[in-house]
Amino acid sequence: MSLKITIDSSFIEDVFNFFENSSQESLADLTQHQAAKDIYENATMFNSTSENIENFWKTILEREKKKGKEYFQKILLAQDYFSKQTSDFTQAFNEINNFIPKETNLECTLYQMLGYDLGIANDRNALINLGHHLYHEFNRELLYFSMHELHHVVYFNYHPMRTMDEIKTTEDLVSLLKFLTHLEGLATYLTLEKRIKENGLTFKDYKVLTNERETRKHTQEYFEVLNRIAEQPKREIQEEDFKVFEIMSGGPRLWYVAGGQIAKQIDEKLGREALVQTMIDGAESFFNQYNSLM
Repeated sequence: MSLKITIDSSFIEDVFNFFENSSQESLADLTQHQAAKDIYENATMFNSTSENIENFWKTILEREKKKGKEYFQKILLAQDYFSKQTSDFTQAFNEINNFIPKETNLECTLYQMLGYDLGIANDRNALINLGHHLYHEFNRELLYFSMHELHHVVYFNYHPMRTMDEIKTTEDLVSLLKFLTHLEGLATYLTLEKRIKENGLTFKDYKVLTNERETRKHTQEYFEVLNRIAEQPKREIQEEDFKVFEIMSGGPRLWYVAGGQIAKQIDEKLGREALVQTMIDGAESFFNQYNSLM
């Protein structure tokens, strides 16, 4: 088993250089950075932008620059946390190996970035947003969410990311919801025990997952929403159907909580090997394993 991770701060450095010299040439140079390309790829995949890469980044950077010196200082402090906690990050990255297939042999980069989401990943790299207020309030979340996104990198090497363009029918929608529940559930569960041990339950998903009543409530709601779509006769997708993502990913964050709870149940009752095997076999096996416990 081998998961080799390199932490790369060069994109943040390029961004600060751009803030000093906001020319079209420096913008063009910045958009050639792999982190810039990965973020743009993610935005286009989820239909978050229709702009070209230079205009996409120009919009983000102009917004970020307006936040001023205090904000920039917080980003530097976040970078400093990575530097000062090197041994903790090394240990945390080693712990990921306990939650991925033994045959994994992968080299990937964790890029420090800003201006986009909490963090994202593809099958090559993970990216963590040092500008997000969560990390300024709770530095330790940088470590937890780095683990989360790096787990996604491994997952995508077994199951490529699905796109919104693939959703043509309600059946496709259910399949995507299960895929994302599996993806996010495994990564959410990854840090649960570590967070409990370190009293690192600051993020809302974990406040729910450590409250049995709330976990049960969220999981029940998740399956009610999922089954309401799954039990319909198959039909073409409608714009209204996409509102399900607001409740699954936003608000109560149902697929994170329910997915984390499903992973927890499989791990505790069927064992770690069974849980990790679902990463190889895919989302349907994740749900089948859980249903076998009912």
